[in-house]
Amino acid sequence: MSKRTQKLLAVVLGSALVFSACGSDTEEAGPAATTAAPATTAAPAATAAPAEPVSVGMVYDIGGRGDGGFNDSAYLGLERG
Repeated sequence: MSKRTQKLLAVVLGSALVFSACGSDTEEAGPAATTAAPATTAAPAATAAPAEPVSVGMVYDIGGRGDGGFNDSAYLGLERG
């Protein structure tokens, strides 16, 4: 295969990849199109068992807690949960 054919093939395949990535799986709704409202479902019963408590671990950066930066902000966010 010649260099020119390889370059042309690369351009065609690259273009096909770009154009296929720009496509959409769904049709876009125009101003005249209407959609039905989604069906509503009943709320689950309130008799569900309570969830188990969750344990969360946190890894600090080199500065550790008390550095007055990201580590302290992350800790406060964890505590406020």
